[in-house]
Amino acid sequence: MTSDDLLRGTAAALRDDLTGAIEAFERALERDPSSLPAQLGLLDALARAGRLDDADRIAEQVLGRELVESGAFTAVARLREQQGRPGDAAALLTEADLGKDLSAYALYLRVLIEEGRFEEALLEAERGLDWDLARPYALLAKGLSLLRVGEQTAAVETLAGVDAEEYDELLSEWSSGVSASGRADDVLHVLAAAPHNETATALTRKLREAT
Repeated sequence: MTSDDLLRGTAAALRDDLTGAIEAFERALERDPSSLPAQLGLLDALARAGRLDDADRIAEQVLGRELVESGAFTAVARLREQQGRPGDAAALLTEADLGKDLSAYALYLRVLIEEGRFEEALLEAERGLDWDLARPYALLAKGLSLLRVGEQTAAVETLAGVDAEEYDELLSEWSSGVSASGRADDVLHVLAAAPHNETATALTRKLREAT
């Protein structure tokens, strides 16, 4: 049964009431210390509130469970990215179900870019091009990887598949993640090699705003 506090925490998190979310998830865990949804909700709320040490404590509890689900690896990997540890995030995500978990796959592509592992990102992106929901993320990672290896024409053609207006939220999400990881300058350097392209221009602007 879903506890009232778990529902309150989820609702508070959705309206960005992080203090309320944290308090509700903590009450839920007092009642049921083994509740994974409460642990993941608390982890996310603490991280969004900038309480990274407290979030790290919850992350260790999540990873210490006997069975760790794909979503749990993704949640902790997102925290590692925010802590400026994209390499650790990438390692965690190899334990997730990258072929079925869209959140894990999209984050994995991003942390590979942050790590400068462009050849790996290119290979992973190719695998995602036939997955409709993952395709925009795959195209973005592929385009950035092609820019990094000097294939500007192919990169621009690839990035054209990620319409800057239609996927504005995706670009904002990537900008926030890359900025949090501390690798914004590296990605901006890659983007500087792009010929005029609306997607590259939009991502560059959002990265500069995020930093």
